Amino acid sequence: FLSAQPLPEFISAGMSVKAKLVAALLILLTIASAYGLLNIFPDPKGSMILLVCTGLCGLLTYIVWSQFDRDGETLRLDQSGINHKWYGNIPWSQIVGISMLTTTTRGMTIHTLFLGIMDRQKYLTNMPWLMRKLQGLSGSADSKMSLQIPLHLLNVDANLIEKMALKHRALHQPPMLAGWHYFM
Repeated sequence: FLSAQPLPEFISAGMSVKAKLVAALLILLTIASAYGLLNIFPDPKGSMILLVCTGLCGLLTYIVWSQFDRDGETLRLDQSGINHKWYGNIPWSQIVGISMLTTTTRGMTIHTLFLGIMDRQKYLTNMPWLMRKLQGLSGSADSKMSLQIPLHLLNVDANLIEKMALKHRALHQPPMLAGWHYFM
């Protein structure tokens, strides 16, 4: 279906309605567990469980919310490059490889776009502090030159984003590395 349609000149992707509902639900769960923690009787076991629930819900809320931009644009692809809320503007000439990882688990498909960047540190400094730390602790298999862009929370099809990225990158010099993969 996507291959039959011409690709647009640019893509402006924001958070999907589903992702915003998940964020709202996580905020409510965080508030409810914090309220319960503050109003529980002196029960150490119950307090500890609510403390852990509050912390986990708060962390998940932060992770989802850190990808949401107030103007509605989390990711933009155009002729000049890729602009992502976490990394800022990345010119096409700085990208040496593009690879998509698609994982299906428990009926949910997760798409992650990996960009091979020569000067990765330059773009990581724009990323929220906690997200930088979580990415470093994850022990992920990505190379020391790739940036991860989660696409499953966006309101634009992940395959369309990948096709647009490959199309626009092919128009710029120097050419991408042949066979680049995020494991490299």
